[in-house]
Amino acid sequence: MAGLRMEDCDGIFLENDLSAAREETDFGTAVVNITRDADIPPRYFLHKIFSPMTPSMSSYHRVSEKPHNFRLLHKDWGKRVSDVVEGTGILALLTLESQSIDEHHAGRVAKQLKSLLRGPRCELLRWDPEHLLLYFDSAEDYAGLGKLLLDEKLDSCEGFRITAIEPAVLTNPPRCYVEIKAPNPQGTLTQRTLIPFISLFSGAFTHVSVHETELPPSNPGTIESIPSIGVVLMFGGHAQSRAVAAMEVMSSKPWRLEKLPEEIAKEVDFDTNLYVHSEMNLPLWGIRTGVPMSGVRLMLLVKDAANFESMEQFYCNITGVAPLRQKLCNGSIRYSTFSLSPRAEFTLVSYAGVIPETKEDIALHFQIRNTNKAIGAQKLSEDHWQLRDPEGNVVVLFTTMK
Repeated sequence: MAGLRMEDCDGIFLENDLSAAREETDFGTAVVNITRDADIPPRYFLHKIFSPMTPSMSSYHRVSEKPHNFRLLHKDWGKRVSDVVEGTGILALLTLESQSIDEHHAGRVAKQLKSLLRGPRCELLRWDPEHLLLYFDSAEDYAGLGKLLLDEKLDSCEGFRITAIEPAVLTNPPRCYVEIKAPNPQGTLTQRTLIPFISLFSGAFTHVSVHETELPPSNPGTIESIPSIGVVLMFGGHAQSRAVAAMEVMSSKPWRLEKLPEEIAKEVDFDTNLYVHSEMNLPLWGIRTGVPMSGVRLMLLVKDAANFESMEQFYCNITGVAPLRQKLCNGSIRYSTFSLSPRAEFTLVSYAGVIPETKEDIALHFQIRNTNKAIGAQKLSEDHWQLRDPEGNVVVLFTTMK
């Protein structure tokens, strides 16, 4: 998990003609990222509790728990001290108590940790004044460090107390993406279902991620219904042959072409085809052709037109972006588009006569800079919070350490 790709946050777009791209690299599973709960090692930390019998009126309870996710570190986080390229091992983010550390002392702490571990490879990669980032070859080696914390062996490493050890990744996520939850062992099947058409569009698609959980599957709802959350792949002018190939992938079962009401279809169908998977709990997928430059539209269908303004305000608050508004067909079609980057946008859509279904296992993730936006939300981890929008769609807010 330490070796996530480091492309630009909007991924890699394939914008050449398909007939001229036969010698391209086979990107394989790198096209769509998958995270498995089974691969996330424990988080170890000191939990401070009130203790009136001690001089400081507090004491520590040593805890090991399964985190909701890897701690997200921006790919440019920290000061580098090693040229080692992260492999398939584990990154461990260590938090130090109170004191500010410098590069010299960071190296001394890492040296003492290597001595305590007695064998496993432990490489100091980066640091900031309050943290160290270490690389371990395996989860077992990482667990060895956690055991040292639980056994009170890390209370004074060159004078520094380590208060937390958590699994981490270096990444550069987009401002918004869709996460698809799949029960174990269906994560790989979900990933493989997406790759045949996404690989025609992107070599590293960052706007959709698969999360394989250890929980039993939730009620998938009605597979015949239209999911409220959608992803539209917008193929640029030089990639039209790729769009045609993607539509061919989705032209047969279990995919079905979604037919909109006639009045709506007149305005939409000329450049966008929408598809639903009839057997799996996936988002609505769209293929759009003829745009000047390839990009991604993350789409949320509003169930009740009366909720459109409240939904718009909700996402204005989260994104901090003023939307571009459109009304067509005397208000039968409404759009509010939030520009997130030169290549990505988030769009609220209302189609008269189309009533989508909220899917519990499909969530919108938004990167935020101000954690005040997470006030009142359910805390999932140190950098993830969950809430629901006015129509009940699952929304996860997250931050990256920079």
